[in-house]
Amino acid sequence: MGILKTITEAAKETGTTANQLRYWEDNGLIQCKRNAKGVRMFSVDEYSRIELIKKVMAQPQATLDDARRAIFGEQALQAKNEEKQLATTEEMVSAALQKAVESQFKELFEGILSSYNEMLEKQDAMNAGMELLKIQNVDLAAQNEALREEMANMKRAQEEVAAAAQSEMVRVLEERAKTTDQKLTELRLQLQQLEETSQKKGLFKRIFG
Repeated sequence: MGILKTITEAAKETGTTANQLRYWEDNGLIQCKRNAKGVRMFSVDEYSRIELIKKVMAQPQATLDDARRAIFGEQALQAKNEEKQLATTEEMVSAALQKAVESQFKELFEGILSSYNEMLEKQDAMNAGMELLKIQNVDLAAQNEALREEMANMKRAQEEVAAAAQSEMVRVLEERAKTTDQKLTELRLQLQQLEETSQKKGLFKRIFG
């Protein structure tokens, strides 16, 4: 391996440009190394090949294949083309496989997304049902509370009626007892009067009989 030159140095020393050297290197006509910073480094051993490429490309309508043919020979050029075609085929196959994988992944993802959306819809419906049930339970609890209050009111009313009835009965009985006592008193007076009258009659008979 000869002395290494930077791409700028190699271009200056070979009478080319850095862009030409990059283009030829990218197309496999010349080779280079890269230093730690990633800069292209060309060996002076490549200078003869660069001169050959310059000479071929100076011809009218010259192509890169002409330069390859001059550098590698016809058989090498054919191998190079086959290699290029193989690479192209591999790229096409890889792209097709990638597309198929992406298509299958897309179908799988869409299926998963659809299932997830259905699950969310079912969950939303369930949540709505739960909320409705909660509302119904609240209404039912309110109705039960109102019923309990109404029953308590009825019970208080019954107790008040019973208390009033008992009080009225006591009053009536007291009045009847009072009336009965008065009548007994009157009867006692009448009886006493009768006894006194009877005693007087008996005394009168004994005196005037």
